[in-house]
Parts: sequence; structure tokens; C-alpha cells
Amino acid sequence: MNFNLRCHLCQTAFPATALWVCDQCLGPLEVTYDYDTIARGLSRELIESRSESLWRYRELLPIEGHPRTGLYSGFTPLVRAHRLAERLGVKELYVKDDSVNHPTCSYKDRVVSIAATRAIELGFTVFSCASTGNLAGSVASHAARLGLSCYVFIPDDLEAGKVAGASLDVFPGEPVTDHPIFMFEAVVVTPHLGASTAEAQDRAGVITAEQVVAALNGQLVSNAVNIPKVGTEDMAVLEPYLPLSQQLGRLVMALAPGSVDRLEISFRGHLAEFDTRLLTVAVLRGAFAGVAENVNFVNAPAIAEERGIKVSELKESDALDYANLVSVAAVADGQRVEVAGTPIGPRHRPHLVSAYGQSFNIELMKHLAVFRYSDVPGMIGKIGTVLGEHGINVASTAVGREPDHEPESPAGGGSGRHAVMVVTVDSPIPDEVIREIVSFEGFQDGRAVTL
Repeated sequence: MNFNLRCHLCQTAFPATALWVCDQCLGPLEVTYDYDTIARGLSRELIESRSESLWRYRELLPIEGHPRTGLYSGFTPLVRAHRLAERLGVKELYVKDDSVNHPTCSYKDRVVSIAATRAIELGFTVFSCASTGNLAGSVASHAARLGLSCYVFIPDDLEAGKVAGASLDVFPGEPVTDHPIFMFEAVVVTPHLGASTAEAQDRAGVITAEQVVAALNGQLVSNAVNIPKVGTEDMAVLEPYLPLSQQLGRLVMALAPGSVDRLEISFRGHLAEFDTRLLTVAVLRGAFAGVAENVNFVNAPAIAEERGIKVSELKESDALDYANLVSVAAVADGQRVEVAGTPIGPRHRPHLVSAYGQSFNIELMKHLAVFRYSDVPGMIGKIGTVLGEHGINVASTAVGREPDHEPESPAGGGSGRHAVMVVTVDSPIPDEVIREIVSFEGFQDGRAVTL
């Protein structure tokens, strides 16, 4: 254990057990850490490789093992406040947006997730607090997540003006027609319908069925409490990028030359102004969909951590040729391969716009192949001929090639440039067909991918 307790007043040291106050002077206890021990096993690189939540700093938090709840608490975005900065006369001003904390959209989720994890470690089965606001909601939510009994205590001196008011909508037994708390004018008690009307039951049933189907199909379950929460307005912007992000993750893993050590995810353009954590999770889900079982939006970050794959996220306001761009790079055995894409058109169809450093534009389909070869005449024809001989129908193609800075050869065969060709097809391309194509002179590589 890397931490202990110490009295803030008399400095008496205590073991990190279930203590509340100093038994010498009744002073408050604070946590002290063994930073020398922590430093031997913790590095900046290790922290940055972990998922974006407060738990990336878990060695510096008062818990012994792994987190039990609040897996997405913390690491909330900084939102640039242009007009407020201008009014205050400062160059740059950022506001910490803790309204996207998980699971209750409150900054209290940070401390409560740590306290709940420590409560489990100490063997407690009851979780409680005294509160009339955010703390109560966070405690109740985390207790429900962990299966703990929860009690929230409301001050009995509401009429003394210490608390402006409180609202309640859930009681242990319902319906409630008479209760002592009804006498307080500062308390608002609303009926807890909980889908008790015919219309509400119908809608709740439909929503539940939709979410179950989404979960069984490995799709996004938008109401899950343990994935990054995105507001309705932001989701309208981010939603078209979810399938694209998954496909780019799947594609870059297929193109990687070996065991992947690091994934670098970039969001460029207007997209960079939003909380893109959900898109990062989508990339990870796509990346591991072909190499692990039952990958979903909840466990994808944990799979990356278990496999020792470092994940980084970069945001830039400039997307060059596109309004928004998502790029995913995989680093494997010292080699780096990158793909990029963006949704295009009124239906936001995902398009691949670059791979291996070459630019082109092609709509992503379920089955495709990527080839690298010397940019000389006849190469495209060889690909089409072999695919046709094996009864594989080509849907579309796109070619990107290096700029030519040297005079062309007399035969018109290029000047040592390399090209990348993406072919989308109607059916999977067998490995032996890929090997046949790559066996031709001038081909460096070929990969068939099913997205």
C-alpha cells in the first residue's frame, strides 16, 4: 500500500483503515503517500497510455486495487471561452466543463467514485451521505452501480434557512400519501411515476427494447452509465463519426505490420471543439473487434490497457482539405501506418481519404483491399484482372500516389514513385488471391479487410 493516514492537527500517523478522526485530538485525517515508492513504478508515459479518466492517476489516489466504479469520471474537457476572455482582457481563457462527468453530470462524481471504491475495499455494504444536492445524486448512483445499500440524510432544520429547499420523487414504498416531511414548505414532493401510465410504459418498453437490440448487436447503448456521456446537441454532431471511427480503427489494425504498441487518434477541424472521448472509444472498439471477443463501447478501453497499447488523442482546429477529419495511426514494431477519413454528403457516408501517407477519396464498404506498389503502367489492370478471374466484382477504386519531383523515364513508366490503391468489392477477397496479386513484380504489400 502506497498511502497512510495522518492527523491534520497533531500529525499522529495511522494505518489506512476505517478511521474517521484522530483518536488523540479528534482532528481530521488526511492521506499521505509514499511518493518514493510510487515514483519507481509510475511514469508520465504510463499515465498517458491509460484511458482518459481520473483513474489514470490511480497510484496517486487512496485505493489499493483497481477502480470499482466511475470508470469515466474525471478528465472532463476544457472549453475555450472566447468572449469571456475578451471581456476580462486576457488572451486565452478556458472553463472546466464538469457537467459531462459520469455518471451524474456533477463534479461530485470524482470524489464519490474514489470513496465508493475504497468503501468496497474496506468491506462496507452501506453507502451514505448528508446532502440535498449533487452529492446525494452521485452517492445514490454509485451505490446502485456497486449493489450497496444507500442512505441520504437531509437536514432536519430546513426551516432554519440553512437550506433553501429540497425536492424528492422517490420513497422506499410507493405511492406515499402521508409522510412527516410533507409539513416542510421548503420541500417539494413530486409523484414518482416511473412509467406508471400506459403511455410511459409503452415508451419505456420501446426504449428498453431498442437499447437491448443495440447491445446485442455490439452497437452504442446511449443510456449506459459507464461510457462517455454526450449531450443531445453534441451527439447530433458526433453521431456520423461513430461508424467512421470504428471502421478506421478496424482498418488501421489490419494494415499494421505487426503487434501494435500505440494508437494515435487525431480529430481535426470543428470536430476538435467537442468532447470526442466517445469517438476514441469507437476507434478502440473497431480496432479490437477482429482480435478479441465481445468487444463493446464499455470494455474497449480496458482491452487496450490489458494489451499494453498506449492510446493518445490529439485535437487540432485545422483540417486542411476537409471541414473535419478523423485520423488513426498505429505504431507497430517501430513502424507507423496511418489512415484518415470523414463523413461526406447529406447521409454522412464514411469515406477514406488517405492511407500510408497517400491521398484519395473512396466510400468505405464492408469488403475492401489496400495495395501498395510501384507507380508504373499496368499495375491497376493486374489487380482488376486477377479479381475478375476469381469472380470478385469490383465496386469502386481509388488511387493515391507520391508527387513526382523527377523527370519521367523515357518509357513513361514513372520515376520511382509509389502508389496506394484501395479497392472495394462485393464479397470478401481470399488470402490466396491477395498473395497472387502481390506476387507480381512491383507490388510491395496487399491486405484484404472486412469492416
